[in-house]
Amino acid sequence: MKQSPLTFVRLDVTTEDIEEMYERYDSGMADHTTANAVCVALGKMLRSEYHPQIVSSSSHFGCRLNVGTEHFSLPMDLYWWLDKSSKGCVPAPTSFLIALPEEMFAGQSPAEDAVEEAIAA
Repeated sequence: MKQSPLTFVRLDVTTEDIEEMYERYDSGMADHTTANAVCVALGKMLRSEYHPQIVSSSSHFGCRLNVGTEHFSLPMDLYWWLDKSSKGCVPAPTSFLIALPEEMFAGQSPAEDAVEEAIAA
């Protein structure tokens, strides 16, 4: 994918995403880089050919999102949320602000959704 401008979007991690994460973890064959609740929620937003994976960043303290051959830095609050949930704390539903190229998203773009929400308010 060519270098594209990034679009900031709100990623909502719901109770259902967290429950699905635990179901995947309980399967015994789960890859924690793709089965976590953040990837579950993100997978619902992205086009079907994109498979999100969250890995530790080698260049800084935190984590990185890999989607295909592209790599994106993730916010520290997302890192800490995942870190706590991996250590046995029960994660609560939450939202994160992330930036990805608009063409990765399924359906209407997040920017268009935000404009429609603002008009409706």
